[in-house]
Amino acid sequence: MSDSRLILPDLWQQDALRALRQGEDVVIQAPTGAGKTHVFELLIKGGHKGQAVYTVPTRALANDKRAEWQALGWDVGIATGDVSDNLGAPVIVATLETQRHRFLEGRHPDLLVVDEYQMLADSRRGAAYETVLAIAPPSTQLLLLSGSVSNPKAVAEWLRGLGRKVTLIEEHTRPIPLEEVSLDALETREPAGIKGHIARAVIRAVLADLGPVLVFAPRRRAAEQIARDIAAGLPLGTGPQLSPSQRAMAGDDLNRLLRQGVGLHHSGLTFDQRTELIEPWAKAGKLSVVVATTGLASGINFSLRSVLVTDRRYAAEHAEREVRPDELLQMFGRAGRRGLDDRGFALWTGDSPRLGEAKPLQLKRSDALDWPAFLSVMRRAEEPKSVATKLAQSLFTREPIDLALDRLDEDLPTDLPAPVAGTTRHIHEICGRNGTWQRERPTHLVPLSQALIYVKDTWHPALSKPDSLRGRDSVQVKLDYSRADVRVWPDADNHPLINPPRRQVEKQDINLREVLGGGTLHTARAGRLWKKLGLIDTAGRPTERGHIASLFQHGEGLAVAAALEDHAYDAHAIAWDLAELRAGERVASAGRNSSRLGACCRLAYKSLTAEGYLREGLPAGFGEGCAEALKGFALHGKITPVDAEGHGPGQGDLERAVLEWRSTLQLIAHGPAHPSPRWQELRTAAQDVLGRILGPSASGR
Repeated sequence: MSDSRLILPDLWQQDALRALRQGEDVVIQAPTGAGKTHVFELLIKGGHKGQAVYTVPTRALANDKRAEWQALGWDVGIATGDVSDNLGAPVIVATLETQRHRFLEGRHPDLLVVDEYQMLADSRRGAAYETVLAIAPPSTQLLLLSGSVSNPKAVAEWLRGLGRKVTLIEEHTRPIPLEEVSLDALETREPAGIKGHIARAVIRAVLADLGPVLVFAPRRRAAEQIARDIAAGLPLGTGPQLSPSQRAMAGDDLNRLLRQGVGLHHSGLTFDQRTELIEPWAKAGKLSVVVATTGLASGINFSLRSVLVTDRRYAAEHAEREVRPDELLQMFGRAGRRGLDDRGFALWTGDSPRLGEAKPLQLKRSDALDWPAFLSVMRRAEEPKSVATKLAQSLFTREPIDLALDRLDEDLPTDLPAPVAGTTRHIHEICGRNGTWQRERPTHLVPLSQALIYVKDTWHPALSKPDSLRGRDSVQVKLDYSRADVRVWPDADNHPLINPPRRQVEKQDINLREVLGGGTLHTARAGRLWKKLGLIDTAGRPTERGHIASLFQHGEGLAVAAALEDHAYDAHAIAWDLAELRAGERVASAGRNSSRLGACCRLAYKSLTAEGYLREGLPAGFGEGCAEALKGFALHGKITPVDAEGHGPGQGDLERAVLEWRSTLQLIAHGPAHPSPRWQELRTAAQDVLGRILGPSASGR
């Protein structure tokens, strides 16, 4: 967060400003909170000429920066994929990916700022960052900012190797020193009866005047449980007073936490809950504790006095991964509020991560290549193989990248293990009212008067049988149970069943790799891989499929191209089904069936796996079968119920998936052109669907 309280720039900030005003590129490596963004603000306030684009890793940070600078009276636009506004402004806040096509088309700003440039190493997004920096013309000045890179000289040398004049600024003094504190060694004791070791430790920290505390938890359910346990142990009513509209926005569960001064921050919350309640109150010091998921750490735009990281592993797309030392550095870097604290505290308890484990990242490029960028430059060139080779040589690597474009007629080896049976899964089923066994769906509450109960092999209205009242711990006046809620299982015909017969069966998935001839393709031979996927011909010139793929960011263009090749697939149906493209696995859990879009992909790409782009024939992040659920949410606010164990997408997950869907539709409706009639049909359909799902809540997201 920038700090307008700085009166005189530090010496390193003055050096950075001097280099920028002399027209040089600048790479800044300085600790979190040192004032990196302030260099940019001083440059703009000093009368910078031309347009400046300030890129950040997340939409949330983009919205926050825009609001912050608008409050200073600046003329600021925004470009985040789902929102594009005031793009002619002298300052644009953007996610970097929105600028990629602009650079590929030869349109660029006078200044490009890349905040958190360590994203170059990100396995999914790093290739886009690398491409933009590699193709940026000399007329675009670069300002790169990070607080967690150990080898910034390597980045500066790379840019110099591209013919740029670069000044490297390194500052190692943290403006607010960090002190490590063992919560287990504190003499302060928490009240009795508090559940959970982490909750007890955090309350101990609050009572020892180490609050407010930012707690990072490995996954959403753990964060929610920790927050509830902490709230139960804090004094009553110590949190902010919520207005009626704020209580409605928070909902019952979050409201109970906030009244106790405990905030929650994860992607399952709504956009408004995070940006209108949690974040501003955290910045204002109105919350004693904020519990956030580790995976969302990069999207947090506030600091608190103390930070506790509870685990070394966290959930990422239904897989667990290790927290990197540089990620720990960023999280602990949130400790200490400039202007409020004379020091910050890195807390630990038990076997939780410690400050000594936090280290900057030795930056190197990921193994990924920006396929769409390569296809885009190849499509525009007279000699596509030559221009692709030149782009590969300009990337952030000392090792030459072999695209194998001179060997396009050779067969590409595919990693095909011996055929194995499909995965065996345990499936929970219920017997529906019609007597057929069917997959168990999430339970939900309905009035008892609507439910059915199974008694002596026959279904009856629940109120007609006393069995329906078993286990109920309360009665209503006049013994009227008709409006009492009861949890039911819906069958395939949506009959609400109280006690359907249930069973668990083993089912074996079809091995699509064996049926369709899939396998893992090695991305090191990208040219031959593009040829095998039908993206280029033997001369290296992109095909129509490759042209369409080049218009998108990641693998979603592959799906769009495959769908358009099915001429019986109505363009409006495709536009609705595009909701699945970047929905992710959590939202996909709400889907009940496979999809036509998924089938088109599998048939076009033979269930192949190519790291970063295809997994078993589907683009990375594909949420198969969830289009209807997202359509219901976008049009009617219908939220998919979670299952009996609380699994399933939250409202925030659905909001995020709709944002991704809108971004894809925006790109098709208003982005680059393509001459094919099918593309024109899809463009018209995208405009229509976009108009239907864009509501008043869409602005500013």
